[in-house]
Amino acid sequence: MDSDLVRRSSTGGLVYVGFLAALWATTNYFRSHPALLVGVSAGSLVCGSSRFLLGYRFERLYARNPVAWRAAYFLAVNLNSLVWGLFLAATFLLFGYNAWKTLLLLICVAGTAPMALAVLAPNLPIVRTFFCALALPMIAANLYVGGTRGYTAAAVFSWYLIFALVYAGIIHGQYMQYIQEKFALVEAKKAAERLSRAKSEFLANMSHELRTPMNAILGMTYLALNSPHGVEQRKYLRMVTSSAEALLQLINGLLDFSKIEAGKLELEHIPFSAVELVDETVGSFSRDLQANGVRIEAHVNEDVPSRLSGDPLRLRQVLVNVVGNAVKFTREGEIEVQVSRVDEQDENVALQFLVRDTGVGIPAEKQRSIFEAFEQADSSTTREYGGTGLGLAIASKIVGMMGGRMWVESRPGHGSSFFWTARFARPVLEEAGPPERLEQPEPRQAHVTLQILLAEDHDVSRTLMKKLLEMRCHQVTAVCNGRQALQEMDRHIFDVVLMDIHMSELDGLTATAAIRGKEQGAAPVPIIALTADAGAGLRERYLAMGFTDYIAKPVKPEALYALIESLIKPAAARKAAT
Repeated sequence: MDSDLVRRSSTGGLVYVGFLAALWATTNYFRSHPALLVGVSAGSLVCGSSRFLLGYRFERLYARNPVAWRAAYFLAVNLNSLVWGLFLAATFLLFGYNAWKTLLLLICVAGTAPMALAVLAPNLPIVRTFFCALALPMIAANLYVGGTRGYTAAAVFSWYLIFALVYAGIIHGQYMQYIQEKFALVEAKKAAERLSRAKSEFLANMSHELRTPMNAILGMTYLALNSPHGVEQRKYLRMVTSSAEALLQLINGLLDFSKIEAGKLELEHIPFSAVELVDETVGSFSRDLQANGVRIEAHVNEDVPSRLSGDPLRLRQVLVNVVGNAVKFTREGEIEVQVSRVDEQDENVALQFLVRDTGVGIPAEKQRSIFEAFEQADSSTTREYGGTGLGLAIASKIVGMMGGRMWVESRPGHGSSFFWTARFARPVLEEAGPPERLEQPEPRQAHVTLQILLAEDHDVSRTLMKKLLEMRCHQVTAVCNGRQALQEMDRHIFDVVLMDIHMSELDGLTATAAIRGKEQGAAPVPIIALTADAGAGLRERYLAMGFTDYIAKPVKPEALYALIESLIKPAAARKAAT
C-alpha cells in the first residue's frame, strides 16, 4: 500500500505552490507581515519538496528502512498541513473573516480536503492527522475570539473535522476492499495461468506417456500379423490394432482440442488440390462402406479452383470427422460429399462443403449442442456408437480459424446434412503452368542392407524398432541412451541413426549435438528423431537442432521404411554398386 500511496500523493505537496503564488500576487501580506509569509512559504516548499523526493526515491529508501521512510513521509505531509492550518488561524486572528486574505486562504484550504481524501486514502493515520492539523488551529482560534460568531465558527469547524475523520475511515475501508479484490483477481489470474500451464504440461506428458506404449501395441501387433499364425489369432490381433488406433485417435483429439483452446493451433498455407483431397478422403471410407452396403459419392463442382492455398491437413481432419460421423450413424442408404464455390475475390476463394447422409438424424433441440466439446445428441449414443463428442467441436473450431462456420440441417429418421464454409487463398504461381498433381509414389528400390544405430530407452519400443528394421534385413545396433550411442558412433560407421529424444543419462538432443560436433565437415550421417511429442513445427524444430528428419510415435512401419530409404538413397546406391 505504501507504493500506491506514493503513486497517488507524492506530487500533492506542489499544489501549495499555487496557493503561495496567489497570496503573493493578490494580497499585501509581504508588506504587512513579511516574516509570516516568508516563513509559511519556506516551510511549505521544504515539506512539499521532501514529500516529492521521498516519492521519487521510494524504492531505494523504502528497501533500506521502511519504518524510517513511513515516519519521514508522515512528517512531510502533516507538517505542511499544520503550517497551513496555523497560517489560516493566524490570518483570521489578524484580519478577521471579512478580509480577502482570510477568504482566499479558506478557499485554498477547503480545496485540499477532497484531494487529501482521494490521494491519502491508502494510509488512514496520515489522512486523519492531515485533517486534524488543518482544522484544529482554526477551532482553537475561534474559541479564543469567543462570542456568538467565534463559538459558532468553532462548532462548524469541529463538525467539519468530525465528518472528515469519519468519512476518511469510510474511504479507507472502500480502498482496502478494492485492494483486496484487486489482489484476489491477480491471484486468481495467476492461479488460472498456473492451471493452464499445468494442464498443458499434463497433456504433453500424457501424450508422451500414452504414445510410447501405443507405439509398442501397434508395432508388436504389426509384427504378429506378419508372422505365421491361425485365422482366429489374426482376427484377435486385428481387433487389438483397431482398438489401439481408436485410442490413438482419441489422444490426438484431446491434444488438438487443448491446443485450440489455448490458441496454440496454427494453420499452414501451402498449395493443394481440393479435388484430390476430397477424393482421397472419401476413398479411405469406401471399402468399409461397401461391405455394409452403403454408397458414398463425392462431387466437386467445376467452379472450384484446381489449386488452392491453405492447410490441407486440417481440412482433411474436418472432412474425416464429419464423414466419419456420417459413416458411424448411417446403416443403409448413401453418403454424399459436395464441394462448391460460394464467392471469389482477387486473392481468396470461399468454398462450401456439404456432407449429406441417410442416417438416424438429429433432434432440433440437440443440433446446436453437438458442436460443443464432449456433447452428443443422446447419452445413449456413446454406448451404441462410441466416441467422445470431440470430433465436431474440433472441426467447428478449425472451420472458424479458416474464416468459415459450420451448421447442420437434420430430422430424426431422415438423415443429416452438415454444411461448412472455409476461405482459401490462391497460390501465387497458379497461372505459371498447368495444375500440379500430387506426386505418385516411386517404385520401391532394390533392397540394400544398412548399418543402423538405434538409441531408445524404452525396452519394449527398442525391441519393436529393432525387429521392424531387421525385417528389412538391416543390421541394427541397439543402445538405451545417448551416451552409449556416442560410444558406438566412435567404434563403428553407420548409414543412419534413429535417436529417441527423451532418454536417461544423455538425451537425444545432446547426443545429436555431440555427433554433429565431431563430424567437422565430413558428410553428415542421417539422424532421425524418434519422438512422442505432438504439435506444429516439430520438423523445423528438430532440423534446427541437427536432425535430418523426425518420425512421431506410434511409428507406422511403412512410414519408417519410406523415411529411411528417402534419406539414404545415395548410400544405398553406392552399396548396390559395390
